[in-house]
Amino acid sequence: MASTQGSSMLQKELPALAKTSWILSEASKLHESRPSYFVRSSFSQSCEDNGVSLPTYWHLKQSPVVLHHGIDDVAKSARLVGLANDAVGRLDSKRKNMQKTRMLLNKHHPKILGISAMSAQKVSAHAEEDLPMNRENSFQIPAVIKDTSVPGSDPCI
Repeated sequence: MASTQGSSMLQKELPALAKTSWILSEASKLHESRPSYFVRSSFSQSCEDNGVSLPTYWHLKQSPVVLHHGIDDVAKSARLVGLANDAVGRLDSKRKNMQKTRMLLNKHHPKILGISAMSAQKVSAHAEEDLPMNRENSFQIPAVIKDTSVPGSDPCI
């Protein structure tokens, strides 16, 4: 029983661990794309090339800015991952609803076909009752069409 509890706990922790890893990965990408990161990295490289030991006074002075940027990047990536996670959840629920609908449709498809066939037979039976028995005489074309719009015009004359 302890192993089942441990495995269920592990299943709950893995998505949280994956989400945290995703957040930190996105935060790292955001932080490395900042122009200030490039300035600091080029300054550090030039200091190392000149034999200056790190950290310098300038590095220490930049640490509050770096910390602020880092926290801002983590917050942005957490929002981004949260939105993506919500979207995946909505897509998953729609997929489940679609599967339920498909199962219901497959289950009731023969019944639906039978009902539609019976209703089509009823409609055709009612349509035949409404039609006159002599279909040839049901619609007669007049031999002469008289134009009544013009007074005194009689096509027979």
